[in-house]
Amino acid sequence: MSKKTKSGKTKSGVIAEVLNLKTGKLMKKRIPLEEMLPAPKQRRQLTVEQITRIQRIYSIVGSFLGDSIDEWIKGFTYDLRPEEEIKCWERISFVFIEYTNRYTLTFSQKRIILLRLINITMGNEPQDDLSKALICFWEKIRKDIQLKQEFIGLEKKDNFQAQEEINFVKLAFAYQKYIKSRSLSLEEKDSIIVQLVCLMEGEKPKDPRSKELFQLLVQDNKCNLNKEVFEPGNISDTREQVVSLVVRRKGQKKFRRDLFKAYKGRCSVTGCDIEQVLQAAHIIPYLGNETNHPTNGILLRSDIHLLFDNYFLSVDPQSYKVVISPKLSSTNYRELDNQKIQVPDQDAFKPNLIALEKHYQIFLQKCGDKETPYRKNEIY
Repeated sequence: MSKKTKSGKTKSGVIAEVLNLKTGKLMKKRIPLEEMLPAPKQRRQLTVEQITRIQRIYSIVGSFLGDSIDEWIKGFTYDLRPEEEIKCWERISFVFIEYTNRYTLTFSQKRIILLRLINITMGNEPQDDLSKALICFWEKIRKDIQLKQEFIGLEKKDNFQAQEEINFVKLAFAYQKYIKSRSLSLEEKDSIIVQLVCLMEGEKPKDPRSKELFQLLVQDNKCNLNKEVFEPGNISDTREQVVSLVVRRKGQKKFRRDLFKAYKGRCSVTGCDIEQVLQAAHIIPYLGNETNHPTNGILLRSDIHLLFDNYFLSVDPQSYKVVISPKLSSTNYRELDNQKIQVPDQDAFKPNLIALEKHYQIFLQKCGDKETPYRKNEIY
């Protein structure tokens, strides 16, 4: 789940297709894991045919994943374009079957192969021999994947347009036109994007809003969406909307839900209980569904999460006390040092001590040989 930058540092994230809501430009972009927030609500309804295909995928890979079939199906409804996500998993499943059928493998070995395939699909460069072998194998059977259309669910075109066939410039124009004179919340704006995508996929307009959006879509949109003049009364929404993750991190919602329940909706370090700024932090970085175990997580405020992920802050596994980097000694974060974190009442949800030890040792290495963790002058 990482990529090395020119400086040699590791850059974590997943490849996603994002849409610039002002220009309509669609591009692939690596999104940092800490910025990957779940959709606030379900976005799409799945067809019976799509549910059947998801069930077929689950029958192949489900035993290697942590979600139940119901949770897995529900996960696809949060995608803006679930069809793309389903196709991606169909291809993963096909390669998985073709590869594992050629060897005598244990359950654990098959699971490792599946996780490698998922990481490859996320756009990560292969770092081990198995991943490199899987990429070569995938390329070798690419034509077989295209030929076996019945397996990968492409035998029926229906009214679904391929991703590249949707005119996202037209979509962006209609979106900006609609929100221009309206005061809308981010959630309302997101629902408009979903509705526009549905219309462009062939869904017929039914309610007044969808009919108005449809009329905007069919209008001549030869306007300059890239104009640089600042108009306070006509500010566009220039956010980038994730159109589709190449593969979504299944199990992430359950991981977050489990941590919220275990930590009673409070940051383990600060006690903050504002849900919008709380995040489910991995102690050992996310490497597939296996790392979505609640004992590999801590509920943290977003800024503390960022410090924790970058090893500016850690937790001493022997005392459960916060340790901060010398780089934070002159900041307000120094008040957190030597403070004992709040842990769940149930042992089954308490942070794994081995995972904490690994994070703590990396933290100490990051402090450097000449630097020691900052400590307030207090008796332990």
